[in-house]
Amino acid sequence: MKRIVVGLAVLTSITPLCMTALRAQTMGNEPYPVGFGIAAGATFPMGDLGDAQGTGWNVEGLVDWTTPQTPLGFRADLAYSDLGGKTVTIPGQPDVKTDTRNVYQLTGDAVWHFRPSTTTTPNPWTPYIIGGIGVYHFGDVTATSTSTQEQTSRGSSTDFGLNLGAGVIYRLSGFSTFGEARFHNVFASGSSAKFFPISFGIRFGGS
Repeated sequence: MKRIVVGLAVLTSITPLCMTALRAQTMGNEPYPVGFGIAAGATFPMGDLGDAQGTGWNVEGLVDWTTPQTPLGFRADLAYSDLGGKTVTIPGQPDVKTDTRNVYQLTGDAVWHFRPSTTTTPNPWTPYIIGGIGVYHFGDVTATSTSTQEQTSRGSSTDFGLNLGAGVIYRLSGFSTFGEARFHNVFASGSSAKFFPISFGIRFGGS
């Protein structure tokens, strides 16, 4: 329940910024280059992280800068993922059940939009690729033996990582929607932590 409240708080805190950007976009004839958005979706852990944690969910808030004059834009994201618990089977040993684990991330990315060079009919669809660096904080997690109830804990950690993904924007009147998939590789101590969120959201402002 605590993690759900955290996720809802992120969305609530970002919404007023989105509405401010929407009002700014309607002022004047020039497109407003700064956009705001919120998104949510599923997070799939991979590799060693996927061995210990199950599929979870994510919420995020974003701010970006883009103009019609250039396909290159920039974006910053603040996101939260809640990775599900999982029962891990180890041959010759009792099964172990892990708790849920939270992940906070702050990323800065470059975005390349694939816009047609010339067109007579406006196209509401804009595919894009995105990639950059970020800081990731993994919360602690407890693993419990299903037979002996013995518990082991792994503490929290903060590490740097890279991300790369792609998405598509669909523009509507006054706002746009988008879908996106990104691969994150975090250089955690001992081994890399990999996860793959898929998100859908709404965006105000920008161009």
